[in-house]
Amino acid sequence: MSGAVVIAGNNLAAMVAAQSIAASGREVTLVNPAPFWGGHFAGLELESRRFDPGMVLYEFSAFNSEEAPDVRSYDPERRNDCGRFTRVVRDYVERRVPTVAAPDPSMLIGGRMLPDLVIGNHIESLAMLAGDTRDRVRTELEEICASGTGPLHASHKARDKRFASTDFATVSLANHGRTLHETVFEPVCRKILGVSCRDILALYHRVAWLPLYYPETLLSQFGATPQHLPATQFHCPAEGSAGALVRALAQEVETHPGIRILRTAIRMIRTGTPAILELADGGTITTADFVWALDPGALMASADVQAPHAEHARASIGLCFIALAAEQLKFPLSSSFVIDAERAIYRVTDQDACAGTGAPEHRLVAEFSPSSLASRGITDAAGQQQALLLELAELGLIGAPQSVAYCSVKTLKNALMIPNSVNRDLFRRQQDWLHRHFPAIHLAGPSAGFAAAAMNDQIVQGLKLGAQLGNAA
Repeated sequence: MSGAVVIAGNNLAAMVAAQSIAASGREVTLVNPAPFWGGHFAGLELESRRFDPGMVLYEFSAFNSEEAPDVRSYDPERRNDCGRFTRVVRDYVERRVPTVAAPDPSMLIGGRMLPDLVIGNHIESLAMLAGDTRDRVRTELEEICASGTGPLHASHKARDKRFASTDFATVSLANHGRTLHETVFEPVCRKILGVSCRDILALYHRVAWLPLYYPETLLSQFGATPQHLPATQFHCPAEGSAGALVRALAQEVETHPGIRILRTAIRMIRTGTPAILELADGGTITTADFVWALDPGALMASADVQAPHAEHARASIGLCFIALAAEQLKFPLSSSFVIDAERAIYRVTDQDACAGTGAPEHRLVAEFSPSSLASRGITDAAGQQQALLLELAELGLIGAPQSVAYCSVKTLKNALMIPNSVNRDLFRRQQDWLHRHFPAIHLAGPSAGFAAAAMNDQIVQGLKLGAQLGNAA
């Protein structure tokens, strides 16, 4: 057996890499500085109930999926490259947890529930919008299609470098028109990221769950032969919590005889080959194969206290966890976007409806904008809880606020990096520094690539490391 591969991290990328490499017969030392596994995808256990941190559904379909891609060809610097590997991801997940197809998502707009066009591809909703809004959207799309969008046409987004330097608002206005953009996409972006669509790069629009449609496809919804897009099909574990995958992987990692787990942090890294890692518990590890699956800034600080420090602009995420009797649900939904700008909530997910558990009690997670509530002077958890339950009742989703069996509010501060040019350039400078000082290191998770830490990305990153390092005897 060859020398051990050392992996630093506790997220999906680190876990999948450890499992994949150990399955090939190599020894793995997994350094986990956290008291848990899975990072964002682990979920939370609250009052004996398992909640996900928002809508954490599995996406096993993509338009650019290949029949049999080689995971070693995955490129984290290529936006949405994980879309080529959805079949690989599905096979990996479903060998560990049974999944079911979730009902289609919906969207609440102007007090009406419609099929979702934000993430669900249900563009037929355009013809269902309120009269004046619908007419303006149609007129603007006719003007766009008559005059053309030039290089900013949505069909160019994967090839034209302009999308890597142009803000999403400019591209959205060119393809969707002002009314659709300002009625749907701008409010969603402001509530999720706390910034305007003008403050994010078009290439990374899906970080904020924003779509980019062809204007011709949208305009066809008002004609006699509307074009139909394949609906985005989401899946979730049959138990109703996306964290089931993390728990299954944790069981594999913790019981595999070839994986040694160290519950400590890395205090200092001496660069070179092999790398020498000084641990917080006083131990030392020497390795020729080192995988870093944590934040790039933390690696820089561990290697050199004089390393340049970068402060990324980030958004905080508000989460309201609710349990209530099934009969207190006033409208059936799986996951629904709340579009209207005056509402603090931007998405509600019913985990039990997604999985079809048939449970007498349902678990709901309402994602909300903390800054929206703060603008009303509501900053404490108790006030947020009261305001959010009232909002859900006003939206017609639940009964009276006092009918809920459990409710808890948490704010994940600075949890989401804003996909703007400043953050991207900072990230690239960090990667340049890391490659200069650690030319042989393997990067995964939040260090792998800018905006490349989604669930599918992390699974493919781990499998790629397994293919690269697992065969090195």
